[in-house]
Amino acid sequence: MKPFIYSLAVCLTGLLPANSWSQSEVNKAYQHLYKIMDKHHTSFEVYTDRDGGGNRFIPTIIGDWQSIKLNDNYHDGPKFDATSMRIDYTPRQNDKYGWAATNWLFPDTNWGYWLGHDLRGATRLKFLARGERGGEKVEFLLGGINRPPDHVASRKYMDTVDKLSTGIVNLSTNWQEYAIDLTATSYFAVYLDGDAGSNNRYIPSGWMNGAFNMKLDPMWTQKPHSGSSCIRVEWNGMSGSDGSKWNAVMWQYPEGNWKDVNGHNLSGATQLTFWAKTDEPGLELQFQVGGRDDSSGEVFIKNQWVKIDTEWQQYTIDLTGKNLSNIRGGFAFAFNNVHDPNPDGTVFYLDDIVFNKPLSKDLTNVIAGFGSAVSKRDNPAGCTFYLDDVRYELSAERLQKRLREPHFLASYVTVENDTFDQRLRNTAFLYDNALALLTFLHRATPEDLWRADVLARTFIFCQNYDRDFQGQAQDYRLRNAYRAGDLIEPEEGWARLPFYFDESAKVVRQDPFNSGSATGNLTWTMIALLYHREQRISSNRALADSSLQASIRLGKWILDNCYAEDAVQGYFGGIEFKGAQGFVKIPWKSTEHNLDAFVAFTKLFEATKDSVWHKAAQRAKRFVMAMYNNNGPFFWIGTTNATQINQSPLVEDVQTWSYMVLRDSSHSSIIQWVMEKCGVKHHGFEGIDFDTDRDGIWFEGTAHTALALWMTRDVKNYDHFIAQLRMAQEKASRTDSLGIVAACHDGISTGLDWKYYNRLHIGATAWYIFAENKWNPYWQDFKTGIDTRDAKLFPLKFTLSQNYPNPFNPSTQLRFDLPKSERVSLRIYSITGQLVRTLFDRHLSAGTHDVIWDGRTNESVVVASGVYFAVLHAGEEATSIKLVLTR
Repeated sequence: MKPFIYSLAVCLTGLLPANSWSQSEVNKAYQHLYKIMDKHHTSFEVYTDRDGGGNRFIPTIIGDWQSIKLNDNYHDGPKFDATSMRIDYTPRQNDKYGWAATNWLFPDTNWGYWLGHDLRGATRLKFLARGERGGEKVEFLLGGINRPPDHVASRKYMDTVDKLSTGIVNLSTNWQEYAIDLTATSYFAVYLDGDAGSNNRYIPSGWMNGAFNMKLDPMWTQKPHSGSSCIRVEWNGMSGSDGSKWNAVMWQYPEGNWKDVNGHNLSGATQLTFWAKTDEPGLELQFQVGGRDDSSGEVFIKNQWVKIDTEWQQYTIDLTGKNLSNIRGGFAFAFNNVHDPNPDGTVFYLDDIVFNKPLSKDLTNVIAGFGSAVSKRDNPAGCTFYLDDVRYELSAERLQKRLREPHFLASYVTVENDTFDQRLRNTAFLYDNALALLTFLHRATPEDLWRADVLARTFIFCQNYDRDFQGQAQDYRLRNAYRAGDLIEPEEGWARLPFYFDESAKVVRQDPFNSGSATGNLTWTMIALLYHREQRISSNRALADSSLQASIRLGKWILDNCYAEDAVQGYFGGIEFKGAQGFVKIPWKSTEHNLDAFVAFTKLFEATKDSVWHKAAQRAKRFVMAMYNNNGPFFWIGTTNATQINQSPLVEDVQTWSYMVLRDSSHSSIIQWVMEKCGVKHHGFEGIDFDTDRDGIWFEGTAHTALALWMTRDVKNYDHFIAQLRMAQEKASRTDSLGIVAACHDGISTGLDWKYYNRLHIGATAWYIFAENKWNPYWQDFKTGIDTRDAKLFPLKFTLSQNYPNPFNPSTQLRFDLPKSERVSLRIYSITGQLVRTLFDRHLSAGTHDVIWDGRTNESVVVASGVYFAVLHAGEEATSIKLVLTR
């Protein structure tokens, strides 16, 4: 093997305190884990990416729906993550409504049939938008589904929030942020601004004496009272339809509603206020709320004409004691020639016509989380616009609760629209999240520990609330992956599975692998939960006990479903989903899986003292040892069926993990084998490939190898690989300078049915942390680094330890390791070869055994001071030690 050439980064390590550099880089890696864990939980998301893990609402098009084309997987120039939404509006000549809208609803097409989301604690809805050419006029909204007066009794539910709007926004070609405030009090308005959109709750549709002697412009922009515009009314002095010189306009809901359908319920309002001014001093106008067929009757200033000032003044209509339960006509004005000082016509202005009834911003049940609306009037030639990063911001109190909701970390940071990204955008693999849990437990800051508790509760939740498995007797398996982001399905409370949208088939799909249950994934989860129990048993006993119970359930499932007695024993790969065949048993066995199982069952035995788990661990170890190739030296990857060895591919993790698990110094040569067979230079880095084709660097495997090198005390090569990982953290393609990417480039082969891609990866980041901290996640204590595996359980080889104390008087303890159950004898001989005493000669179980020799007497023989030998026989093996007795 050619020695690695040390990089400049390695040389420079001598110029800085090693611990400070290491800690800085490790802290960055933890920041990456935090960032990914929090990504979808610092807000309530409507849309971040098309398959984003936090997306809570689903788009539905209404109005002239054929005029709208929505692409929620648009890749050209998104502002946030990998995709944005593109909406094309192309009005057609035969459009029925003259407008079209896209409502993001939950559940899909929910117009009041089902509950929506509880978004209490949200403070505002914010989003990014831009136009294709600039000047596109679009209104953005939320809420309002099935609320009175449009309530349909057969639909059980309604939005608890009134329809709220940004008003009609004039978009630019640059991304800009827009928002709807959910905390400030807003009032029920007749008119706020010409571009207020749905915030104007009534429409000036009730023209009472024709429309040819008067002009009404709701978009007058010269010196409005507030906002960008006001209402300008111009009377030309001519007679109306009845031949008299007067006219009036009523703002109605819905448009043109005199008595056919209900209007708004304004109960609780005590007054309507508005602002008015005129260009003609002395002009008097009459104002009104409601009409003859409204619940209020004629609620107007009877027989009174209000003199209007030439400057903006506020006016009030008192509604105290009025029945406002059905107001079709929200506001009206009237003028005539009698009250016009110069009856040849006049001009006056109105603005900010508002009832003092607050709008509902109760977010208990939000059905329409977001919406966009366009009209032919505002966009006669059509328009194209883009949306991104649509989310609800949260109050500090709600944020803390949300961060503690059960959720997983997305395994990869996806960036493109290839098959890899599409399938993994919202996928959280068990293995990666088990590693993340271990990293939090290892550092154990207060924040790490509450995050560890969140992940532990999330594993437990999935075990108890899987739609397919919950309720089946003793079936507490976990799947290989669950949905990142919002895990809990809000309607029925099940754990959600990851999915992706198949663009070619236009259907939502689930990756079959994610639905299966691999033995390795389950056993890593057991290891993480058992570590969690150890760490939290004194501070959070109830949760620690739940972690133990979850591990026991997983262990029982593996014993019941993944084991069959055969020559090499060990555990099959698990259960996989095969479409129409359903769930079927995986026929092969994996060395890697059985290494994990050996540790998981050993830890379970230590936690419960139940011999079932002792036996289960022995089975796994026997399989691993059967996979060792003495001529390699390396471990085979496993078997193709129950017992037939699979000789291809040869992979790194089986070798380094075997060394971490078995900790047998006689196997240290396999780490050199890894460096020789899997070592590779690529893209300016030196590292380790997954297999022996050396087509690229797998950074997780590089971290495995670094840790194993430390365990073999090869400090020089350990330092070299750690330096390479630090350089990858800072400079690798697609790094965020915090986490570690899975591979130096896309498509690194494994020799199996998957590849690794150049994406930030939770698993690679976690193993980097382990390697930097020189911490073996299989066995080591969190704080001391001491190996916590009980050596009495599974010694690796036949050994007789030196007695203690030595020299001794009058007694000493002897300890020996027995790797398998067999007949054993332990005898004491004098220096001349005379048998002094047989301590025992019988069949013993595998494990570490202790025996005391009392040298004071041996039957009738007095044992004198001197040198003695203890000789241990086990089967065909024998070993001895020298003892010194002093009187």
